[in-house]
Amino acid sequence: MDEKSEIIEVESPYKMLLEEVRILKARLATVMEERDDLRDHICREIQAEYDEKVGKLELEAMEIEIRLQARRMTLQYMQAAVNRDQEPSYEEATRQTEEKTRAYQEDLNRKAEQARQDEEYAKRRQKQDEWNRQHAGEAGQADGFGEVGSGESAQKTVDDTDSGDTETEDSRQTGESGTDGSEESQGSNDNGGQDNSRDGDDPHVKRMSPAQELKHLYRKIAKRLHPDSNPNVTEAERELFLKAQAAYAEGDLETLREIAEKISEVDVEEQFEDTAEDIEKLMKYRDQLKKQIWSTEHDIEDIKESFPYNAREFLADEDAVRERRAELIQYIHECEEQIKELDERIEQLRQEHENHQRKCG
Repeated sequence: MDEKSEIIEVESPYKMLLEEVRILKARLATVMEERDDLRDHICREIQAEYDEKVGKLELEAMEIEIRLQARRMTLQYMQAAVNRDQEPSYEEATRQTEEKTRAYQEDLNRKAEQARQDEEYAKRRQKQDEWNRQHAGEAGQADGFGEVGSGESAQKTVDDTDSGDTETEDSRQTGESGTDGSEESQGSNDNGGQDNSRDGDDPHVKRMSPAQELKHLYRKIAKRLHPDSNPNVTEAERELFLKAQAAYAEGDLETLREIAEKISEVDVEEQFEDTAEDIEKLMKYRDQLKKQIWSTEHDIEDIKESFPYNAREFLADEDAVRERRAELIQYIHECEEQIKELDERIEQLRQEHENHQRKCG
């Protein structure tokens, strides 16, 4: 063997751990962004659409079903009083009925209030998204952005490229679609591409739609401020992240830009030194990140398998929606007819008891 043979330098365990943690932090930010987008934005919009198409009718059906059950209980209480030769007090029967149905009514009220809030959210988000489209590019220089695309026709390119983020999300599942179906060839993180470049490497990478910029900014902020991936965040930083979460849910691009400008990325190398004690801490931190990624990915699965997300196919099927609406309308009509019959029976019972009392008197 040649005495001057080349010596292969082996990367230290410390450096390998640092790189692994950087990648895991980027991955965690990605899956947290996807989960929060699903939970706080997409599902609320699906819920609002569901409410508009069939949910309001379902609430109406629930309300009339409660009224029907209440009438039946009222009649039972009054009939029991007559059987005991007591006055069938409608007021007393109604009071007892209200006590029995209070929990159902409160549940209905909660659902109706949630439907109202979801409807208002959908309207707010629609206005905010329109504002974002109109103002795309005006403040997109923050965080080292180049030219920011305007509207949905903006070129789809790389989304979050911080710290070698090689993980991706399925944006087709979350409502993000490209204009020409070529996202994968462009390397978009939103649609399954992989990219290891950093901001500033390629000016073409900086053309983003407002929806892409929202995701990019939120991931950047989450990597720096999310308590799950940064256990040493201060209370002020925690509050700033909560503000970012609220802004992301509302699609408030301007606020996210302002927050992104305030924060600076802290690399793990600044937090952990190449010592035995810090390497042990770094290994624990790595394991913690893996657990949090696993947990967040399962949250995403649960959301996608649950209502309202799993109602998307139903909502897209006009025939199924029309059939469901017809069923609900028919059910409401049948309940109304039964309530009318029960009201007549209740009044008849009162009259019969009054006539009986007069004869006995």
